[in-house]
Parts: sequence; C-alpha cells; structure tokens
Amino acid sequence: TLEENERIAAQLVGLKRDLTALSEQQQNLTALSDQLAVIKQTIDGTTAREQDIKNSIEAISSRVLDAHTRADELSPRLLLEEKAARIWGPSSACLSNG
Repeated sequence: TLEENERIAAQLVGLKRDLTALSEQQQNLTALSDQLAVIKQTIDGTTAREQDIKNSIEAISSRVLDAHTRADELSPRLLLEEKAARIWGPSSACLSNG
C-alpha cells in the first residue's frame, strides 16, 4: 500500500543518513589512527634519542671515573717525586721517570 511504501521510503532515507554518518565516522577513525601512528613514531624516535643521550652520559661518566681513579693512583707517585725533588734536587725526579 501507499502508506507502507512511504514508511519504507522513510526508513530507507533514515538508513541512508545513518550509513553516511557511519562512513564519516569511519573516515574520522582512519584519520585518527593515522595520527596515532605518527605520534607513536615520534615517541619511539624520542625514546631512542633519550636512550642515546643516556648512553653517552654513562660513557662520559665512566671515563671521568676512570680518569679520577687513575689520578688517585698517580697522586702518591707525584707526591713522592715532588718530595724527592725537594730533598735531592730536580735530577732525582728525572731518574724515577726513566
């Protein structure tokens, strides 16, 4: 009947409107997904750079500690050489180096 046809036509219009809205939402979700992928890449890149910086700082810290340890090891020898130089003159310090 005419009423049924009009009801079906109204339902079809409603379904078409719903499908259009769903399609727009799907496009929005796809765009958001792409944006999230870019954000993740940015975060991963930042994390890698932070790790590189941390590794560099640790390496520098290790070298500074090694240099400090070496200086501590050499300090008594230097003090002895200075004492020997004061007691016996500068030539005694040269002998200890050779």
